[in-house]
Amino acid sequence: MRVLLFLVDTLFFFLVGAALLRGWMNTRRMRMSQQPGPFVIAITDWLVQPLRRLLPRPWAQANADWASWLAALLLSLAYSGLVHLVWGGALPGVQALDFWATVPMLALQWLLRTALQGLM
Repeated sequence: MRVLLFLVDTLFFFLVGAALLRGWMNTRRMRMSQQPGPFVIAITDWLVQPLRRLLPRPWAQANADWASWLAALLLSLAYSGLVHLVWGGALPGVQALDFWATVPMLALQWLLRTALQGLM
């Protein structure tokens, strides 16, 4: 079980980290033609492009890349839901909470952890 969780952690760390990096690079108006731009676009384009079409126009044209931030949030929610299902609801330290309270808390913790590890 630990090997499966390690693989899920690694996969979602790269996906969420790439979405956060894409949002940061677009906010700072960095050129996406130089590294790591093409790598980040290749990893996150499958989720960011549909989200850009779904967002209202003022949000899609703002200075911040809301589609990338939303993609990072959705990926972290998917990660936390998957981890909750793998553990069978017996996550350490949150046994008294149900699925709907545990998953958003774990998703926010995952986003914060990924952002801080990316800064390091």
